Formats: sequence, C-alpha cells, structure tokens
Amino acid sequence: MSRESRVNSRESGDNGGKRHSDRMPVLSTLDSRLSTRFAYYLLPLLLACAFLWQVSLGGRVFVPAGMLRHLTPWSANAAPQDMAAWNPLMYDSVGQFYPWHKFAAETLRAGTIPLWNPYQFCGTPFIANSQSAVLYPGNALYWLLPAAQAVGWTAILHLSLTACFMALFLRALRVGRSGAMVGAIAWTFSTWQVAWLHLPTFLATSCWLPLVLLFTLRLFQRSRWRDAAWLGLAVGMTLLAGHLQIAFYVLMACGLLAVYLAVKRVGECGLRATAAPIALWLCGLALGIMLAGPQLLPTLELSRRSHRVGAPSAEGYSAYTNYSVSANALVTLFLPDFYGNPSNPDSPYFGASKGGQYFNYAEGALYVGLPTLLLAGIALVRR
Repeated sequence: MSRESRVNSRESGDNGGKRHSDRMPVLSTLDSRLSTRFAYYLLPLLLACAFLWQVSLGGRVFVPAGMLRHLTPWSANAAPQDMAAWNPLMYDSVGQFYPWHKFAAETLRAGTIPLWNPYQFCGTPFIANSQSAVLYPGNALYWLLPAAQAVGWTAILHLSLTACFMALFLRALRVGRSGAMVGAIAWTFSTWQVAWLHLPTFLATSCWLPLVLLFTLRLFQRSRWRDAAWLGLAVGMTLLAGHLQIAFYVLMACGLLAVYLAVKRVGECGLRATAAPIALWLCGLALGIMLAGPQLLPTLELSRRSHRVGAPSAEGYSAYTNYSVSANALVTLFLPDFYGNPSNPDSPYFGASKGGQYFNYAEGALYVGLPTLLLAGIALVRR
C-alpha cells in the first residue's frame, strides 16, 4: 500500500470514528428517554394490571356482589358459609356506585344528561350528587365498556396514573429515578389507597394529589402560565372526581406546600419576585374551580338539603372525636392485619376507634410496606 493510500485510509478511519462517536450521545439519550418512559408510564400500568390480575387477565369483575347476600331477596337462598363478613364501605361499591355508573353510562349513550335519577326513592338529583361524578373524564371507560368490566379497568387506570404522577413529582424534588419509582409504588399500593379501592371516587380523587403538588412546585420554580393551566386542570379533575372530602385534603396539602414555597422564595428572592408565582398559583386554583363549576354549583345547592346539615353541638363533636384513629392503630404501620382483616374469614377484624367503637379497617390503614420503612430509615441515617 502506498503512503498516500495509508494516509487516506487513516483519515477515513478517523472520520468514521468521529461519526461513530457523534452518534453515541444520540443513542445514549434515546436509550435514556425510552427507559424513563418505561419506568414512569409503562411500569405503573404493568404493576396495576398485576395487582388486579383477576380483572386484567382472569376475566373477573371488581364488584363485591357477595355483599348482596346480606339483603333481601338475595339472602333467601344464601348459605351461611357463603356469607362474606359485612363491610358497609365495601357494600357501597355494589349497592351505590355500580348502579350509579351503569345508569349514567346508559343515559349518556342514549343522548341524555342524567340530571335526575328516577330509580331511587321517588326520584333524586343525580348530577348534583357529587359522588355520581358524571362529568369526570376519568369515568369515560363506563361509556365504552360494560359497567361491570369498567369498574376494574377504571381502578387500574387510576392506580397507573397516580403512580406516574407521584414519580414525576418526586423527580421534580430531585429524587433519583429508582427512588422516585420506589416512592411512587409505596404511595400507590399503600394500604390507605388499596383498602378504599372499592370506592371509586376515593382513588379517583386522591389520584391527582401528586400532580397538584408537582405544578404548585413548578410555579414557584419558574412562574409559567403553562404550569398554572396544568395546575388548574389537575385541581379541576380533583373536584370533578366525586369525593369532596378527599378533594379538600388535596387542596389543603396544595395550600400548605404553596405557603412553604412562598416563604422560602421571599427569604431567597424578596417579596416582589414572589408576587408572580403566588398570582399564577391563585389563577390556577381559580381555573380549576371554574372547570368544576358545573358540578360544584348544583352540589352546593343540594348540600343544603343534606341530612348532615345541622347546628354543631358538643355531643356531635364528642361522637366525632370518639371515632377518630386510636394511637393503637400505629401498630398497623408495621403489621397491617394486626387486628385482623374483614376480607379474611379466618382472621376476623376487631379494630377499635379512640372511643372504643368498632373501627372500619380502611379508616386506620397505615401500612406502606416494610421495605419502604427500611429505606426511609436508611435515608434518615445517611442524612
């Protein structure tokens, strides 16, 4: 080979190596994006499908129809060994939410907005009842699938969404990828979430908490109108989802985070630089309330007729506090079934409230998993 050929060959090899090295960052970035999308979007869906595998793979429905055996006429042919332990919160799934969603879906398919429910008592307001959640987009599966199947797939959808939202929020707090996914899984599949899973409005509302916190955080970091719009959407979904008590908790957490971030920003940047994110945050809240207005206004009017409306009294306050969580419930942070489990006939539940009353299992659920507690302890020690 001549000297000129060797030089040309060497230059060609150098250029080829350079082109190869130029491609490497692109491939690395693409691989990073794909792994991130899998971790944040696909993995939560796979975990939710695995958790409710009897729905996703087994062809079963996520409706506790066995609870009907406690009531007439189904109780007439029910054998004692087939009677599940009575659980009023779980019964609401089949006795209240399932017929509501079925009625709403059938009425909407017929081209009518279900303002009124003629099948309860002599007729009752329907949209005005916030827990019917007719206007909540997350219930779209009830329009597309048979109601019995939609119950389980809607639960899978919201488990996936809240895991994704929590992972994104933790990443915004500069938690590592693996730490963000561990936190998201702990949040999504904690006993507090799972024990209420049969009440669809509970998870559908708490699902949006991480997203509300995420855009509150971003507003105080970069003050963009786009983030205020996303905050408004998340707040609107929270209020439309149906459980106004949980929505109140979500907004309270959002407000506490905003106060903390505002105080911190005033100390770092001054009051003038803090005015813009506060204004945008308030605009985001106002937008969310306006989005939920068609639901909130009739609900507010109906609430004046509620059986719970009445003047506060010392007796009522005492009854309320007596049913609060007992300090003894702290043991369920480590052993969720320490007081038994209402879904397990071999381990009857006997939990009690602060006042010694029978306490529903879901009310005091604290368990987040022993690995989560171990990792939290390691994190505290390392700090």
